[in-house]
Amino acid sequence: MNLIQGSKEWLEARKSFVTATDAAVIMNMSPWKTCYTLWRQKMDLDPPEEENERMREGTRLEPIAREWFIKETGIQCEPKVLIKDFMMASLDGLSSDQKFVVEIKCGS
Repeated sequence: MNLIQGSKEWLEARKSFVTATDAAVIMNMSPWKTCYTLWRQKMDLDPPEEENERMREGTRLEPIAREWFIKETGIQCEPKVLIKDFMMASLDGLSSDQKFVVEIKCGS
């Protein structure tokens, strides 16, 4: 399965796997969501979360930050969705040699 982050197919696939984002919820460490609300979302009983301004800004800045990382480090990387068994991770960057994972956070 070759998924593109943000696509309809990616959003749909996230309902069938435990994602990195779900992990904090499952471990009861999320201040924003409970296991019950996560289950309801995965079962399509609740509407999907609405994207807020901070999320949109992070999405806009991610490719810029990735290019800066490549320029500064010389490590080539591209976004990649990995699936293993029941788990799914959407990486902001995976190096071409698969030795480096890049996580991008653009704060306010």
